[in-house]
Amino acid sequence: MIAIIECKTQLGWNRGKWEEHFEARKTQLIADFPSAKAYLLVLTNLNWGGFEKEKHQALLGKEYFCLLNRAWPGITSFNELKKNVFWDSSIEKLLVSIIALVHEPIPSLAK
Repeated sequence: MIAIIECKTQLGWNRGKWEEHFEARKTQLIADFPSAKAYLLVLTNLNWGGFEKEKHQALLGKEYFCLLNRAWPGITSFNELKKNVFWDSSIEKLLVSIIALVHEPIPSLAK
């Protein structure tokens, strides 16, 4: 296993504990797959504070990804959604990061 992507619609339902829960799952993943990476992908930052803390900002676009800035699909028109894409943490950056992992040697397989 090289990576997992935990996908959430938004984090408003669990404002105070989402990070603790994600870190616990990440720790469990690394215990079984030491070289694996965990990513958190959130559809929108609408209705919660988003990744506002400095420590979250440092991980945005690297480990944390949020696709839409203050927009909710289904309620917002497609033209409005295009204006609210969160370019700093776009899905493309996540995919490039995972592709890079594929090209790294896996320590457990190195001889």
